[in-house]
Amino acid sequence: MEQCSVFTNTPKYPKYVDENERFRSYTRWIHINPSPTQLSKAGFFFTSTADLVRCYQCGIGLKDFSSTDDPLKEHVKHSSQCQHLLLYFGTMSALENYKMQDLEPGAIRQKQLAEFRERSLQGPPPRQYRIRNEAYNTYELRLTSFEKWPEHIVQRPPILAEAGLYYTGIDDHVRCFACDGGLRRWDPEDDPWIEHCRWFPACPFARKQKGDEFIALVQASADQNIDELGATSGNFTNDYVGGVNNLHITDPDIKRSIEEKRKICTDDMGFSNEVFSFAVSELRQQGNIKPCIEDIVVAIEVIKGRNQQHSTEIPINVNRNDTSTEELLEENKRLKDMLTCFICQNNPVNALFLPCTHHRLCLDCSHDLKKCPVCLRPIREKIKTFMG
Repeated sequence: MEQCSVFTNTPKYPKYVDENERFRSYTRWIHINPSPTQLSKAGFFFTSTADLVRCYQCGIGLKDFSSTDDPLKEHVKHSSQCQHLLLYFGTMSALENYKMQDLEPGAIRQKQLAEFRERSLQGPPPRQYRIRNEAYNTYELRLTSFEKWPEHIVQRPPILAEAGLYYTGIDDHVRCFACDGGLRRWDPEDDPWIEHCRWFPACPFARKQKGDEFIALVQASADQNIDELGATSGNFTNDYVGGVNNLHITDPDIKRSIEEKRKICTDDMGFSNEVFSFAVSELRQQGNIKPCIEDIVVAIEVIKGRNQQHSTEIPINVNRNDTSTEELLEENKRLKDMLTCFICQNNPVNALFLPCTHHRLCLDCSHDLKKCPVCLRPIREKIKTFMG
């Protein structure tokens, strides 16, 4: 089906405000399904041109119908702000609940991935792009929508609003103002930006704010996950798509791995629980959902360096008993060495290998490598990273 939109705040076609008038317009309708009754109730009248119908209120046009098309669903999908829909459902809550029904996350994500790949090949996102909900096009406006956000949800309004999300007022359902992508059922470990980029990679706001490299990294982490579960394939593209469709950031194995590393970092290495969580959160924003101890320690050091650079208080507590200044300096040097390419010992580390996620070399030294020198696993992709 093809759709074309004409938006207005007053009825675009006042002659067809009455449902009976809309129904009478279908005397020459060519389809059995969808029926004139369905179309009329959904706000559409027949234009008598091919099978083009229009909404009397917002003016949106739909055509090229198949027998499985649902006019109401198509109306909600393409023009969810139409005043007729609010009248039809009675309340905004009922409309939002309808929008949340019958969603197929896997199918939506596959479609988004295809769109993301196509658009990323065309270059960076344009400065001007279509916004699905102008009412929440600024951070401040989105933040005001969270007035009744559930207190028990770990994800707090400032972070959600920063990720382009506004609260629908229903349970824990949020939507992106730009792409209209919906997210709900938040787990404590979920990061709003990662979830946004994971499910809606083609979102123009996400591409502009986070960049295509970050989105690609979030998607590619799925390949790492399925590879570790023992899936093998000679076709990297199939692995990539399959991995994304099976990516579960809250997977029990990942949770268990993180908690094991938390114990090592806090009990054995002396870092505070707070800074451990902060470092893991930053790594997840980079797409590394299952970091090793080395990754976490490096992230802590990067945070410390950024803290010193900006003179900002970030709780980086090294709670070690009887630790001498000399030992701290020695550890600091060791950690800084980890930020320098271990081959040339000169350039900063800026090459992330996938699917193993080792991050120890610069791009220059990794240029001709086919296998990771740390774990000897094949390198399927090299991602340029930026620290600080």
